[in-house]
Amino acid sequence: MTGRIFRANGLTVSIVVPGLLGVGLLGICGCGGGGESATVRASTAEKDGSAGEASTQPQSAGAASPPATRPPLPVAAISADAERSGDDLSLSTAKEGTPEWMLREIARIRTDLSARQDGSQLSDKARQGHEKIIALARQAVAATHDDPQREQIFNNAVHYLSDSRLELAMGGDAEQSQLLVEDAESLYRRDQQSFAAVESAYKVVQLAQRKAERHGRTDSEWVSEFAHQARLFAGRFAHEPNRSAFSLLTAGQACDRAGLADDAKSCFVMVQSRFPDTVFAEQVNGFLRRLSLVGQPLELAGPTIEGGYVSIDDFKGQAVLVVFWAATSPQFQQACEPLKDVQQRFASVGLGVIGVNLDVDEAEIDEFLGEHDLPWPHIFYSEPEKRGGRHPLARYYGVQQVPTYWLADRAGTVVATPADPEELTARLQDLLGAP
Repeated sequence: MTGRIFRANGLTVSIVVPGLLGVGLLGICGCGGGGESATVRASTAEKDGSAGEASTQPQSAGAASPPATRPPLPVAAISADAERSGDDLSLSTAKEGTPEWMLREIARIRTDLSARQDGSQLSDKARQGHEKIIALARQAVAATHDDPQREQIFNNAVHYLSDSRLELAMGGDAEQSQLLVEDAESLYRRDQQSFAAVESAYKVVQLAQRKAERHGRTDSEWVSEFAHQARLFAGRFAHEPNRSAFSLLTAGQACDRAGLADDAKSCFVMVQSRFPDTVFAEQVNGFLRRLSLVGQPLELAGPTIEGGYVSIDDFKGQAVLVVFWAATSPQFQQACEPLKDVQQRFASVGLGVIGVNLDVDEAEIDEFLGEHDLPWPHIFYSEPEKRGGRHPLARYYGVQQVPTYWLADRAGTVVATPADPEELTARLQDLLGAP
């Protein structure tokens, strides 16, 4: 019954798939507020993926965009100093100690925190402010969680509670990481379709994402955890298609960049199979096409920088190296001369090369090619809307970063996707023999 982990300041906090225990509102309604956190254990079915799982970074060639539209959160607009009418007026005139008063105090603290933010590090004053918010929000939740007439107040309190737990967790508070997960589990059991359940669960996804962004380059486990939490969220909250699909797409891209192909595929497949009507489904098709490229015939053709046209069909009977590159990529700049050496070495035994340029500024390409003679055709579109990450081939194959190398055999079937010129040389020797 082991689970994933979030780590903070050298401490380890178990983050496991919520299971079948009858847990109350842990960390919210009086339980889990202090001391050692309870561990929410996983059921075998959910741990194995039946709850929703399908079976860092060079220069990016394109990135996911957030959901274009998102329904407004059912959270009241609360300001500490603005005049109100109706429901907002009840907050401004609330009696001290009531849930409404607590929300107004939270809004005042949050306004002060926003004005004092001075970078990514959490100051002592900010930490104290979030701790006060948590204390007030827990009291408001405890007073309203069983009152349908005060669901709006309850939702506000959950929103503020989970947001402050997230900030403290990112500031190194391991206990808040655990409590954030326990709250999400409790709220899911309370009402699986509610705003509170969705909001708290999504904060867990955001915590995993932010940990992956911070630590993923040195420890890919963080990236894998992000994918895991995105799949879990999507499996539980299919009624949130845009948020689910966007989380899966973002996590899949992060895994792809980190070289975690299986995790990436599972996220992309879940978007494709469960959220086909979202705007993100088309994007994952390209990623899946590329991740499944080995063993498939390569489809590649387009206009060249010189004004001609090139197709892989022009290289029948030859092995073909495809290089996605950009003059602005430091990685490609370093690989440029070794790559030319590889091309010159293997040209005599039947190697052809096609470049696919993903720059935006044509002048930068001309300057680069003037300094570095790359003696092979390069697919490039004159239309600005087809450059960079919007290049048709980059979109068709979901290419995220440059340089990217593909090697096709004499029949045009992809046999390898080498990581660098050194690996490319070894693959070419296997395919063509020593020149």
